[in-house]
Amino acid sequence: MSRRQPFALLGLLLLVSMAAGWAAAPPPAAHVDVFYFHRTARCPTCLDMEAYTAEAADHFSAEREAGRIHFRAVNLDDENDRHYEQDYALEFSAVVLSRRVNSQEAAWTNLPDVWAFVGDKSNFLAYVETEISKQLEQLPKRRP
Repeated sequence: MSRRQPFALLGLLLLVSMAAGWAAAPPPAAHVDVFYFHRTARCPTCLDMEAYTAEAADHFSAEREAGRIHFRAVNLDDENDRHYEQDYALEFSAVVLSRRVNSQEAAWTNLPDVWAFVGDKSNFLAYVETEISKQLEQLPKRRP
């Protein structure tokens, strides 16, 4: 074995252990799920609501990149997602925010006023962004 081989092997082991640490890093313990619930058949208003909700969630890019906010459109007609109707007492398309801590739902809120603002994009975005901010403020603080 040459004098360099032990150092090369040590460097390789260090890289492998670092990569394993990155891959094994747990997801953030606390985050907000932003759900837009819909049916298979959708009208232009429902499509707008989904687009506006996604845009509002995208406003929080730093939180999204940190894994502290997620957006998901959910079709309630899909068999695996039907449970949400009971979980959140849904009767029609809706925006729901779910605050999760340590993989458990800590609280959720339905945003019924999205229907009042769907014809007014700027007020829709302001409303949803305000409600998302409130939920993010309720999350446990991140450790440095």
